[in-house]
Amino acid sequence: LYLTGDTGRDAFQALFFGGGLIAGIGFWDDHRPIPARWRLLVHFFAAGWALSWIGPPELQIGGLVFDPGWPGYVLSILSLVWLLNLYNFMDGIDGIAAIEALSVAGGAAVIMYSNGHNLEVIPLIILAAACLGFLIWNRPPAKIFMGDAGSGFLGFALGVFALLTANSGALSLWSWMILLSVFFIDATVTLFRRIFRGERFYEAHRSHAYQHLSQKIQQKDVSEGLSSEKSRAKGHLFTSLSVAGINIFWLLPLAWIAAERPESGIYLAVIATIPLVLTAIKLGAGERV
Repeated sequence: LYLTGDTGRDAFQALFFGGGLIAGIGFWDDHRPIPARWRLLVHFFAAGWALSWIGPPELQIGGLVFDPGWPGYVLSILSLVWLLNLYNFMDGIDGIAAIEALSVAGGAAVIMYSNGHNLEVIPLIILAAACLGFLIWNRPPAKIFMGDAGSGFLGFALGVFALLTANSGALSLWSWMILLSVFFIDATVTLFRRIFRGERFYEAHRSHAYQHLSQKIQQKDVSEGLSSEKSRAKGHLFTSLSVAGINIFWLLPLAWIAAERPESGIYLAVIATIPLVLTAIKLGAGERV
């Protein structure tokens, strides 16, 4: 797209080089585990590199618009690092990460296209198409897995697209926050509950809400005589499709309204996330499976 002139230099620098670093360190970690401090160092460098090209967007709260200044760079870098890591945390069952990226990127493209931002939807459509192609082989029971190289890159790419489209006015940050709410809420609620429980939150675990849901379905099916392999695939499929359903039928309409009424974005984000927070807690997010 950059070579054909369909995307700008800033987006190219942020996604190609910044995203390349994220995918590269993820690929290395997939094959030879790297200490968390070195991974985070690369994550922060890549996020800082991306922000140096695209900059932080203005933030609208109600009828007020704030110029973020230098704190906006810090907050945007922290948000990018958290998004790429939470995406990695949430890639724990077959199909869920690809379905999330497909529905989020596709939903954002639909909203932007409906508002006349035709050219800016092309990279999002390509990303969604790539995820759909991957999903053919990653659907439960999965034949291939994306690993850290794929999940970290997807989280980073979606974050960069959010900043780019917010800066251009194509789609507000509130719309992106709403579209990404399933992953954001599950990962964040899980993190805080583990911290409050005194656990080592940086260690690998299986206590996300989606993992609890998938495990409950598996246990129920096994108790009814279904084989463990088939029950596992059924639990993964039901959970991943549930994420898609929430994204399409609950979050997409609210994100669309937020795009039409950016002054109401913060209120719509609260409306979108409260049921998700309650659901995550009810499913046991942060508790051991």
